[in-house]
Order: sequence, then C-alpha cells, then structure tokens
Amino acid sequence: MIVPSAVVLGRILTDLGSTLVEVVAGEPDPARPVGGVLIHDARDEPARLPGAVVLGVGVYGADQVVALVERAAGLGATAVIVRSPVAVDESVRDAATRTGITVLGLTPGASWAQVAALLRSLLAVDEVGAAGDGGEPPVAGDLFALANAVAALLDGPVTVEDRNGRVLAFSSRQDEGDEARIATILDRQVPADKLRALEERGAFHALYRSERPLYVEGVADKPRVAIAVRAGGEILGSIWVVVGEPLTADHEQSLVEAAKVVALHLLRRRAGEDVERRLRTDLLATVLEGGAGAPERPYASGFRLNPPVYWRWRCPGIPRRRTGWPPGTESREPSPCTWPRCIRGPPRPRSAASPTRSCRPLPASRRCG
Repeated sequence: MIVPSAVVLGRILTDLGSTLVEVVAGEPDPARPVGGVLIHDARDEPARLPGAVVLGVGVYGADQVVALVERAAGLGATAVIVRSPVAVDESVRDAATRTGITVLGLTPGASWAQVAALLRSLLAVDEVGAAGDGGEPPVAGDLFALANAVAALLDGPVTVEDRNGRVLAFSSRQDEGDEARIATILDRQVPADKLRALEERGAFHALYRSERPLYVEGVADKPRVAIAVRAGGEILGSIWVVVGEPLTADHEQSLVEAAKVVALHLLRRRAGEDVERRLRTDLLATVLEGGAGAPERPYASGFRLNPPVYWRWRCPGIPRRRTGWPPGTESREPSPCTWPRCIRGPPRPRSAASPTRSCRPLPASRRCG
C-alpha cells in the first residue's frame, strides 16, 4: 500500500523555519494541510490546488504582496512565500488576517529552485509500504521525521545523505550549524571542496569500515559525528550530526540504533522504486506484444499515452538524372513534395478520384509540428 505523507504547515515551518523561511504576516495554523507547490506567474492562471504553498517569484512591495495573497486565497492556498525583506504594512497584515493566508519571507541568497525542490521533497509521496495489510503507518515514519528525532536526541542538526553526498533528508535547527551545513541544505549536496577534504583525510574510508560513529573535525567550522547506514555489507548512505564535542557512550549507541532504522527505511523505499520500475517494464512489454486488452492496459494502470503518429509520403519520386553520371543512369530521387509528413490519426483512405501525384498541403490540425 502506498501511503501519502501527511504534511501540514507546522511541519513546513519546523523543517524549513529559520534556515530558509520566517513568518512575516498572518497567524499560521500548524495543523493546516499543505497539498502542493505553485509558482506565481502574473500572466497565467494556474489550476486550483487546495492547500498549496505559492512561491511569489518577483513579488516586491506591499501592493504586490496583497495582490498575491488575494490570488492565493482564491486558489485555496495555505501560504505564500516572498523574498525577504518583505514590505509588511497594515494592508498586508489585514489581507493575511482576512484570507487566512500565511505570508512567509524567504532568506536572501536562497534560490527559488532550491526552495521548490525542498518543499516537493517534504510533500513527496512516501514510497515506503505499510507495515501490514491493515494500512498501518510505515515503520518509523519518513526520513525527515527520523532526522528530527535524531536531532532532538543528540541536540544537533542532522542530515541523512547517500554515498555521493546528496541530502536525502534533514532535520530542523539547521541554523545552529555552520556555513558548510547551510550550503549543504540549500544545494541538497555536500559542497565539493568539503567532499574532497573528507576524502583526503580518509574520513569516508574510516566511516565505511566501522560500525561505530566517527568524530570528524577540522573540515568545517564545527565538528561532525557521522555513522554509515548499511544493510549487511552494503553501504546505503550515512548520517551526519553537527556537534560541539564527541558523543557520550549512550549517545553513540543511540546513533547506532538510529542508523539501523534509517537503513530499514532506505531499503523499503528502494523496494518501492524497484516495484514501480518493474511495473513500467511489464506495461511496456504488454503494449508492444499487443493482444486483447493491450490498448486499454496503460489507461487502467493510470498512465497517459500520446496519440499514435503516422508518416505518409504524399507523392512518388520523379526520375531525375544525377549530374555527372553516365547517360541513361537515372535515380528515383524524391522531389520536394515527397518528403514524409507527420500527421495525427490513422491514414485516410485514398479515393479513386484522387490524383496519383498529389502535393496538397496537410491541414494544420493534422500536422505534428
């Protein structure tokens, strides 16, 4: 069973708050659901998406913020994000209070692409299957919840990363880290210079050979404690915690146990990805093999197929003599009107009255480009 993540505004503020966004107007309802991400375009009318977070790209000044809030309310949105510093006056506060839309300010320096990616990560469908057929929640929740739990336990901001240094999940309180950690969160990737420094120090070699946490200092402004996430002999990723000093024995053991839970989660998520990949492969094979029910199979499985495309030659080639070839040597080269034309829909039957060589242009509705 696939269970969607129950994301609410309170979680968005907890996971992204202080590092990326801050509340500048309105009274946020932590329990209000968040259903998606919309990018504001003043010249386009987006589809209604209840519970969306609207990214106000290029929105500056109190008047524009008020207009964005009004528009977001009409779309059923939950919150809007505009670039800080936000011009907040009485009109902005009144619009936020009247519509119930929370206005958030985006930290200077953070790109809109980064914010959209982070929000969609939080809103992504959880691919971890349910623990049983009864529809129980997935084991240990999602990676972001795990990261927050570890951060609360060890009193430091946490990231869960894959073997290439890409951030899979992160906890709140990232503002308590250093510049390297904030750059990692914004880019969803450990900076290349930090990866090189860790490799030169042999940190990854030591990390992957040990089952205990590794204390790393001297690479960034603040020390780190890391532990490999493994399943048997396979390294799935790692957990990194910003700390002020080495962990106590109890905290080290807690991190070891947390790594086991993260490994379970990554394995189950990967299993879900494999199932989806196999489903698509089987679906393609069914359609290509044909047979009864093949045309309807993709739509029954929730996939959308484009209409078929046919190629048609409108007239035969005209005998032409190649320049410089011996006399009598002819080649049926295509005339300008014989190039194939891409049309939509099945070919139309040729009537008896139609001329053999017809170069009439195709109707615009039946052309592909």
